Amino acid sequence: MRAVLADALADAGLTAVEAGNAHEALSLLTTETFGLVITDLKMPGTIDGVGLVAWIRDARPGTPVIVITAFHKARHELETSVPVFEKPFRVEALLERVHQMLLKPR
Repeated sequence: MRAVLADALADAGLTAVEAGNAHEALSLLTTETFGLVITDLKMPGTIDGVGLVAWIRDARPGTPVIVITAFHKARHELETSVPVFEKPFRVEALLERVHQMLLKPR
């Protein structure tokens, strides 16, 4: 899924940086600034998408986040302002939301 989304973002003219888990994402987020973060809710490791979103809210406020998940019941763990795309979803719909969020003034 990560590679498919990275390719779709690249095809849409956007640059995607991939991380295999939340620890890799945190490492990137502590050294670089990103216009948007897309994360899965359930990931390998000790930090899941909920923990990653919470860290972003605290350490990088204003950074937009989109969550994708196959665990429909787990979305209640997120604040309601975070857009959630439930698998399966249309990549075109996600790209539309990405563009909306990147164009939205912060």
